[in-house]
Amino acid sequence: MLSIRPATVDDAPLLATMIHELAEFERLSHEASVTGEDIARNGFGAAPRNFAPSLPSGMAKPLDMRVL
Repeated sequence: MLSIRPATVDDAPLLATMIHELAEFERLSHEASVTGEDIARNGFGAAPRNFAPSLPSGMAKPLDMRVL
């Protein structure tokens, strides 16, 4: 069963991977410079500067966006 949970700071490296894979698919790799550290620093905490989508619980790696 698939369940959805809010992204946490522990997901920052995974979110960075998803961003880079999407950029590669869109042939925009040269535009993607975000790191997991950037996402952890700016996306979580008292004043988050960006929004992170929810990820399925127990997800070890992102869904392959190319098959959606």
